[in-house]
Amino acid sequence: MNFYVCADGWLWTKKGGYFGSDIKFKKDIKPLESSLDKINKMAGVRYKFKEEYSENDTTPYENDSLAKQFRNNERFGFIAQDVEKVMPEVVKTMPDKTKAIAYMDIIPVVVEAMKEQNTQIQTLQSIIELQQAQINELKTRIDNCCKDK
Repeated sequence: MNFYVCADGWLWTKKGGYFGSDIKFKKDIKPLESSLDKINKMAGVRYKFKEEYSENDTTPYENDSLAKQFRNNERFGFIAQDVEKVMPEVVKTMPDKTKAIAYMDIIPVVVEAMKEQNTQIQTLQSIIELQQAQINELKTRIDNCCKDK
C-alpha cells in the first residue's frame, strides 16, 4: 500500500507528499511579521479523537486496523477556535460549522519565529561576552590593586 485514504477522514502515504509552492503560483508576497509573538500565543495540546460511531453509523473501514489505531492514538495539535484568535488566516469554517486548520501554513511562521529567537540569542550572547570581558578586566584591576599593597 502506497497511498491510503480512510473514510474516517485521514490519509496516509508511504513516501510523504508535496504541496505546490512554486513562485509562479503566488502573488502579493510579503514577509511575515511578529511570528514569535503569534507562536507564543498558541497552545499546543495532546488529545484523542472522540469516538462518535454508533451501531448505525459505520464506515467501510470500521474494522480496518489502521483506522482503529489512528482513532485510539494520542495526537498533538491545536484547537482551531484558539488558533483562529491568533492566526485567522489558517483556520477555515467548514459547511457543517466545524473548524479546520491548515497546519502546513503554520510551518513558515514557526521558521520565522525561530529566526527571531536566534537574533535574540545572538544579541544576548554578545552582551554576555561584553560583560564577561568587563568582569575579567575588573578582576585584573582588583588583582593588580591588591598586589601593590
